[in-house]
Amino acid sequence: MIRILTTCLIVGIIISADNAFTLATNMSKPPDKIKAQHSQDPYPWVEATEQGDLKIIIVGDINIQERENPASAFINVRATLANADLRYANLEGLYGQTKKVAIKGKPEWRHSDPAMIDAITAGGFDVVGMANNVCYGEKEILNTLKMLDKNKILHCGAGPTMTAARRPAIVNRKGVRVGFLQYTARYYEEEQIATEKLAGAARLNHRVPSDMEAIIADVKALRDKVDVLIFSHHLRKSGKTKTEKYQRKAARAVVAAGADFVFGHGGHVNQGIELIGGTPVIHCIGNFAFDWWKMKGRNDGLLLRLIVRDKKIIRLSIVPVSRDEKNNVFLLPLTSKEGARQVKELRKRSPKVSLRIEEQEVVVPLK
Repeated sequence: MIRILTTCLIVGIIISADNAFTLATNMSKPPDKIKAQHSQDPYPWVEATEQGDLKIIIVGDINIQERENPASAFINVRATLANADLRYANLEGLYGQTKKVAIKGKPEWRHSDPAMIDAITAGGFDVVGMANNVCYGEKEILNTLKMLDKNKILHCGAGPTMTAARRPAIVNRKGVRVGFLQYTARYYEEEQIATEKLAGAARLNHRVPSDMEAIIADVKALRDKVDVLIFSHHLRKSGKTKTEKYQRKAARAVVAAGADFVFGHGGHVNQGIELIGGTPVIHCIGNFAFDWWKMKGRNDGLLLRLIVRDKKIIRLSIVPVSRDEKNNVFLLPLTSKEGARQVKELRKRSPKVSLRIEEQEVVVPLK
């Protein structure tokens, strides 16, 4: 009897501690008991493709740090990534020295060890965007660009000059030319922003009219060079599920200039979806694989799958993601508790879009 009471008391303490942690951090319950989609099993997409279709996967923030085996970050999603024809991610972190980096507003941030690039190559990513608030330090920027080039990974959003930072990444795959542009609305110091004499990131400051004028010019210049134009930017604020007015204004501007798909990243949360004249806009797609210790528990994110047919996006599907007890990203079935929660919240944040469920994916209606 004493043993039983003791056991119950211990269990009660553990449960209470877990509940207290959840309430204190305002984060979702860790998905320890949710079955991951393992690497040998590609995600069970609805069969909606035809021969010749181009399948593009887009994911949110990637930051890989301090792993003995960097490739392990994608062990649960490798087959799903490999099943796509083209893969894009926001690279939230540079490759350089790993001591604490003095970034104003982010005193405990550190760049990733150069060996961590093995995660990106193992994941098969073809293109990464670099425009974000941790794109900092000319030496680290140039080193990261050099490493990406060496591994034949295209990039946009940062460069040795402003012209290079604003240059698009263009991929020709299956006869379809896909162009990517990326900018950041969040930065801490002006020296993070590229100039013609200083390496840095491409900026989107909604308070500076010339920034949006330059971005619109970039989109228009790219429009005639590609069949599919994808625009993204790192959000101004972190942790906010409500879409800011500047985001909607910027989205309308780039859609009017010719963008075929628009999304946001760097907010570390999921935000809502809207359609602008039939063009899909997902205002933030959250985290994907994130090792920085301060992101522990902030696991929500979206994996996007675009199908391109006859050089047009004809389908946009979404699957929520999370991270397991080893901090490895995995895909959440919509029938799981955590998957259903993310979908419910996504619908709530997208009141004007009739999202539909087809088996284990959320489908955005395209006009």
